[in-house]
Parts: sequence; structure tokens; C-alpha cells
Amino acid sequence: PNIITPYNDASDLERNNSFMKGYQVEIYNRYQQMIFEGTDGWDATYRGELATPGTYFYILTKKDGRVLKGTVEVYRK
Repeated sequence: PNIITPYNDASDLERNNSFMKGYQVEIYNRYQQMIFEGTDGWDATYRGELATPGTYFYILTKKDGRVLKGTVEVYRK
């Protein structure tokens, strides 16, 4: 997935509230500052708060060691 919707919006019953669960990811904001690094995906938080809607950059390390780069959008209706 390249869009996540972590907000508790009751009308959004099929929301995707995490990004690449089960994988090691690094998340960067548009200023190239790392805002998250973890081994079980990203829950779209930054400093304990939900991340601001927008586009973020990621580096994902797959279980076989391959590294993928791309963008993920945090979206709010």
C-alpha cells in the first residue's frame, strides 16, 4: 500500500492504519529528516502524535535483505 489512513474516522470502515507491518522501515519527511525507524512497520505516528497528512519517503528492508525506496501518503478524509 502507498496510502495509509490512521485517523479514527467511523465512516472509514476499511482503513489501512499501518504501513508495511512486519518489515523494517525508515520514514522521512519532506525535509529529509528521519521521523521513524522500526522493525514492525510504521503506525503513522511522530513523537507520539499522528503524523500530519502528506507524503513521506520510506526505505524498506525486505526479509531477504533487498532494499526498496518510495513514498507513502498519510491521508485524512
